[in-house]
Amino acid sequence: MSSENKVILYTEKPSGHFYWLDLIRFMAAFIVVIGHYRQALFPEFIDLPISERGILSAMFYASTRMGYEAVVVFFILSGFLVGGKAIERIVAKSFAPRKYAVDRFVRIMLPLISALVLYLPICLLIGKPIVAWDWIGTLLSIQGIFCEPPIDVLWSLNFEVWFYILMFGFGYLIMRRDNRKSLIGITVLTIVFMVFTRLFTVYLFIWFIGAAGYLLHPKTSRILCWGFGIASLAFLGLLQFTQSSNVLNLFHFTPTGRYCILILMSFCFSCFLSQIIRIVPTHKWSKRINSIGTFMASFSYTLYLTHRPILELIQYLGFKQADCISWISIGIYCISIICALVGAYIMYLLFEKNTGYVKRIINTKIDALYLKYQRSFMGGGNSLIISDMVYYSII
Repeated sequence: MSSENKVILYTEKPSGHFYWLDLIRFMAAFIVVIGHYRQALFPEFIDLPISERGILSAMFYASTRMGYEAVVVFFILSGFLVGGKAIERIVAKSFAPRKYAVDRFVRIMLPLISALVLYLPICLLIGKPIVAWDWIGTLLSIQGIFCEPPIDVLWSLNFEVWFYILMFGFGYLIMRRDNRKSLIGITVLTIVFMVFTRLFTVYLFIWFIGAAGYLLHPKTSRILCWGFGIASLAFLGLLQFTQSSNVLNLFHFTPTGRYCILILMSFCFSCFLSQIIRIVPTHKWSKRINSIGTFMASFSYTLYLTHRPILELIQYLGFKQADCISWISIGIYCISIICALVGAYIMYLLFEKNTGYVKRIINTKIDALYLKYQRSFMGGGNSLIISDMVYYSII
């Protein structure tokens, strides 16, 4: 077998870039988009003319009704990439609470602000009421607790933020052992636990399943990789029969049964992730697919946040729901999705792409404030040098 046709497998956890993960992240966001746009631009399947209810149309509707499961995949990926790394650093005593807090805050808030900035003039244009408390509450991540999100997809962002705060509290409590700072960690954790009495805790469990997938060091095997991948798809398909539908009602699942299937899917998918990231693309086509996935994933978060405002705008401009499936309705559907992609990419260039730059500015300002504090209260000389050494070794 030539070297070009070999598949390279990692025997240890790879560092840096995780292959295929970006592609999965974009596909999850894209599934949410095509689902929302199909619901807005096409009638329900049962409302289609009988002559159009064929296999192809059924497959189209079935493939665009998995937006909820795609959000669950986001939770798994978040746990895998953020939770797993944070736990690994906490165990290794290298977790930096300040750096983690800045990183997560900027990563969440910059694209979120961009989405809300985009949505404000759209609301004014289409005449949608603007409830100030909902907008402020969303920035405070209390949507779904004390207010409603102005953009419906922002319900999931609430969970993400509190996942991150929970991990910050654990990390801070473990890394800072003196009484005063331990009290801060305990206070943060208490607030988080109070919040999760109002939120759906199954998602928190799923997030930790994703984190466990990152921490696994399994023997790398293509058989295990595809086995867990196929099992994930099987549970994903089974989940479709646990949702309400005006066409199919083959099985009746209790909420507990549905949640069990959801957790099993999350477990299999997390194990799949722990395997797929170890398979290095070596073929020309696989390298190309992976690089395209990396590019598309760069603005997938912005795409998730902005696709609904863009949808409402294009509906206002005349893209209405079709009465049937036709070449015209399919064309409008495709153009709408392209608008969502282009609009999200422009917003990404203006906001999300500058995330690293904003993080550096904030960290530089914090360092400057710290040095100013040290000079004011600890004096210069050796005491300043020693305190700085301690600061940078921990932070």
